[in-house]
Amino acid sequence: MAAFEKYTDNAVIYEMRHNTRENPRPPKNVDIDPERTKNNYSLHLSDRGSTARENKTYYNQRMQEVYHYKRADVKTACQWVITAPKDLVPEMEEVFFMETYNYLNSLYGEQNCIQAIVHYDEGVKNSKGEILAGRPHMHYMFIPVIKNKGYMKPNKKGNIVTSAKYPEKICADQLITKKHLQMFHPNYQKWLDAHGVWCTVHSGITDGKSRSVEDLKYTTRELEKSKDRIKELETENSVLRDKVHTLEEQIAREQEHKPSTWGTINGWGKEHTRSNCTIDI
Repeated sequence: MAAFEKYTDNAVIYEMRHNTRENPRPPKNVDIDPERTKNNYSLHLSDRGSTARENKTYYNQRMQEVYHYKRADVKTACQWVITAPKDLVPEMEEVFFMETYNYLNSLYGEQNCIQAIVHYDEGVKNSKGEILAGRPHMHYMFIPVIKNKGYMKPNKKGNIVTSAKYPEKICADQLITKKHLQMFHPNYQKWLDAHGVWCTVHSGITDGKSRSVEDLKYTTRELEKSKDRIKELETENSVLRDKVHTLEEQIAREQEHKPSTWGTINGWGKEHTRSNCTIDI
C-alpha cells in the first residue's frame, strides 16, 4: 500500500505537474479519470503554493539552503505514494491522510516536504475502461535532507571547504536505508494506532524493499487478468458439466427403453429340438 521513488532535479517538475494535474498535454497515464479530479486536494502549507510552479519555487529555495552535489544524476527529491487501506472506513480517510502527512513529516522534516496531494481520480483500468483499483492515495514528495556531520570542520589543510559550510546536505542513500524501509511500516502502524486511526498498514511481512507505483499497477493488472481467466475457466467448466449431465440423462433413457438380453448369452433361451436317442438300461 506504499510505494517509494526517487527523482533527479530535472525530473522533479514533471512529477509535480503530474501530482497537481497540470500536464500541458493529455496525461500518458491512462488510469486518470478527469471527472473525479475535482475531488483531489492538497495537504501542504500555504507557503508551498498550490501549483506545480509554486511548489518548484519552494523546492528551489530549500535547495539553496542545503549542500548537494551538482551532478545531474543526484537524487534531489523522493516520494512516497500511500494508498488508503481496504479496511479503512471512508469517514476516516481525511484523518488517515492527515496523520500520514504528520508521520512522514516526523521522519523527513516538514520544511523538506514540497508536495502532499491526495488523489481520488487515479486507478488501474481494464480493457473496458473500468477503474479496477481506484483507492484514494497521497503523493508525499520531499527533499532527502540529513545533518552534515562535517559542518564547519576543517580539512587536513585546515581549510573549510564548501561542503562543510552547510549544516545540512542532501543524501537519499544515507536517509533511505534498508533499515529505514524495514521500520517504516511498523512505526507507521504505531503512529496511526496512537492517533486513533484504526486500519492496517503493517502486515508483519517486510524485506526492506520498496516497489514502484508502476510495479504495483502492473501487479494489479496481472491479478485482474488472472481473475478474468478464472472466470473464463469457471464458465467453461459449467458448460462441460451441463454437457456431461445431458449425456448421462441420454444414456439413462436409452438403457430404460432397450430390450432385455437376459438368457441370450451362450445359447441360453434358444429353442431346442429333442432328438431321437436310445437309452440303454
